[in-house]
Amino acid sequence: MKRYDDVLYAQKIQEFNITETFAAPPMMVRLINNTPDAQKQLQSLRTIYSGGAALVPELRAKFLKLFDQANPPRITQVWGMMECGWMTTFRYPESDDTSSIGRLLPGCEIKLSTTRETLPSGQEVGEMYAHSPYGMSRYWGNAEATERAFEDKEHYWLKTGDIGYVENGKVYVVDREKDIFKVNGFQV
Repeated sequence: MKRYDDVLYAQKIQEFNITETFAAPPMMVRLINNTPDAQKQLQSLRTIYSGGAALVPELRAKFLKLFDQANPPRITQVWGMMECGWMTTFRYPESDDTSSIGRLLPGCEIKLSTTRETLPSGQEVGEMYAHSPYGMSRYWGNAEATERAFEDKEHYWLKTGDIGYVENGKVYVVDREKDIFKVNGFQV
């Protein structure tokens, strides 16, 4: 597929008996609302990775209603960036419906900025800095962007722009440092 299309996407899942896919929350909404045969066409799916936006429990539950309730797929959140790769998920068979983006993968680390805020719940949050064994060390040919990208240039703590916290080993994102708008799947 050159571009995402709800109906064609669902048809291809059925045609090729696809068992794993990535579906950002906006895709799930579109599949629910715009694909009349989705309930029949998506049944081969066993694992769905979701990222790029928060997967709220209500959307997760509504999407799961498209599937045979005796054998629903596993939906798990993932989080990462092009600059540092995939950083979090939930390993099988763990499942989660708390809106966590997962647990850190081996070798990955997160620390919060020293500038923090407190949510009404009392939870302290800050910008998340990420470090991974497969993260980048610089932007090719762009020293200025590299300078802005890292909190600690010696140890490569990448500024993610995500505001969040870690609780009981689970990572949560609650906001963005800067606003990002997505238009037809592109970040603006």
